[in-house]
Amino acid sequence: MAFRYICFFVTGVPLPRDFKADVLFVVDSSQSVSKEKFLRELDFVKTFARTLDISPDKSRVGVVTFGNTPTPSIRFEEYTSIQSFSRGVDVVPYIAGPKRLDKALVFAARILSKARPNVNKMLVVLTDGKQPLARDPLDASAKPLHQLGVKVSVIAAGGNVSMLELSKITSKPGDLFYSRTFGGMVLQVPAFYDHMISGTFKRSFSKCVEIN
Repeated sequence: MAFRYICFFVTGVPLPRDFKADVLFVVDSSQSVSKEKFLRELDFVKTFARTLDISPDKSRVGVVTFGNTPTPSIRFEEYTSIQSFSRGVDVVPYIAGPKRLDKALVFAARILSKARPNVNKMLVVLTDGKQPLARDPLDASAKPLHQLGVKVSVIAAGGNVSMLELSKITSKPGDLFYSRTFGGMVLQVPAFYDHMISGTFKRSFSKCVEIN
């Protein structure tokens, strides 16, 4: 039986009216991630996006998927509401192929180099972890993102995760999150939400429940 999760958020203080961010999700769609696991990654994307005020003059959200080659599945300017964004995420295709996270990070830096000035720039990587050998080092691939001032976080899942390797691309050690299963990724949203929007508002209660 497949299980799904739904998360509820009740905020004590609303997100400040002047909060603006360009948030780019880099989603692992390589052959080591099954289509079912890929869909659980997309569940995380949709759930976290619901915590933002998505609109042209507030927060914008984009999605890059990657196997051997990164693909701009959803562009920042493509959707202007959470409803339309969620529908767009539902039709993002599964890619398969070899894993090239290094290429995806470099590609993400190109996108975020064109982000709006004077807004928070955030990159969220969702992956099952370890990149094959003989690829460009992840720390070198992530360097352009750090030079742009992008807050880089990783949500890793499964039993093949190399926390040491993935920690090389995050902005700081606390930006690396882990879930034992892909189905449990969405359960990380409350803690990740507080972490990403740290200092902007207080959350009084959050809860994720399992549904089938």
